[in-house]
Amino acid sequence: MKDLARIEAAFDKLDLLLERERASAQAQQIVRIETEQVLNDQAYFLLCLGQLEIEISQVCRTAIRGRIAHSDWQVRRSWYLYDPEDKRLSGLKFEERAALVMDRGAGKGSAWAKTMFHYTRRATRSRTATFDRRGSMSAPSCRIAT
Repeated sequence: MKDLARIEAAFDKLDLLLERERASAQAQQIVRIETEQVLNDQAYFLLCLGQLEIEISQVCRTAIRGRIAHSDWQVRRSWYLYDPEDKRLSGLKFEERAALVMDRGAGKGSAWAKTMFHYTRRATRSRTATFDRRGSMSAPSCRIAT
């Protein structure tokens, strides 16, 4: 998630500019500005999740390589099912990749729970339509601790 700080800085800069513009805008301009803010929220959220997906895939590849190299065959044998060099990680879905490197049972508020919450929101929203209000995908809502 090396680009997250730069993405957040760009989001904050644009959001501040739009907020200032909205504060001094005429009524008919406010709708346009609010639409731009919603679009900015969506773009930021999707970029954040893209960074998270890349990070989880990298950590997953490292975990698979480590388990395949383990000296104990009892540990090694089930990991041969996954090819860390395969671009699609042997067809593992995002949730499966995340489950290999995060604790699914850690409970509410855990990195797993936050990741799945936001991933589900993204998947649901991307199939339906664009977001119609601020906060549905805003910057603070997608800060996930991993």
